[in-house]
Amino acid sequence: ALRLLTVPERTRYREFRPALARLRWIISWEAIVDALSAFPYFIDLVDGRQSFLSFTWLRIFRIFLLFKTSRYSNAVSTAYRVLFVNREILIVCASLVSFFVLLTSTLLYVFADTELRHVNGFGSVPSSMYMAVLMLTGQGGPDGDLSTEMRCVV
Repeated sequence: ALRLLTVPERTRYREFRPALARLRWIISWEAIVDALSAFPYFIDLVDGRQSFLSFTWLRIFRIFLLFKTSRYSNAVSTAYRVLFVNREILIVCASLVSFFVLLTSTLLYVFADTELRHVNGFGSVPSSMYMAVLMLTGQGGPDGDLSTEMRCVV
């Protein structure tokens, strides 16, 4: 609403009368992006009920805010160039991280006894990946009494 009120002050719309400037802005791409990203909030606000058929799925339209990055295009192009130039390094790093997460989660699953699997929720190798990520980032370790093999993994 504030943008709609201040549109006649913008350089692009100064040549028009205020009402016409606002009308031209309403049908512009920028206004459509704003509307698509804001409507889900207002629909939930007006609806008010917490039903199974909520409109939270409409919040995906907030992704349209990414289309408003034209004023930051120099920064975005610089970031893209940096990622492009360093793509090999980034691919190797992502591959190493994936390998170590898979290796650590496999070792956790193999060396954990039944009680330790139950306490920490290691039902399978993919379920032990969460603990592997926690361990590799230094955020935590498995709960319970650890065997000698498990201590070597940790």
